[in-house]
Amino acid sequence: PDGASPGFCSALQVAENPVMAAQFARRVQALRDKVHFGSVLFSCHVRKINRFNKSRDRAILVTDQHLYKLEPRKQYKVMRTLPLSTVSGVSVTSCQDQLVVFHTQNHDDLVICFHKMQPEEDNRVGELVGVLVD
Repeated sequence: PDGASPGFCSALQVAENPVMAAQFARRVQALRDKVHFGSVLFSCHVRKINRFNKSRDRAILVTDQHLYKLEPRKQYKVMRTLPLSTVSGVSVTSCQDQLVVFHTQNHDDLVICFHKMQPEEDNRVGELVGVLVD
């Protein structure tokens, strides 16, 4: 869909789930109209883990200005917006769990892990880190 990047996960591709892909594309366009970001750098379904060790299925969207946490079951409603300028660091695990922690200046970190990858052995951590470094 329009606004997609190379980091647009296969779980959101039109051929696999046209309804969710259309919802995602509409949300990206609405954000682009509101925030006027330049480009989508990365997007993917993830599992968010909170400080009580509870997990929820979410999606993340990284633009040239912000990191968004989205709720896929509510037409990709924006749950949290982090300006990239407030991300102070990123920690990743080296094992198969593909855990990523976005550290923030106010210490309200976002912890996610990639899941439901297609193909199953796909590793998105390197792609995400590369996008953020660039």
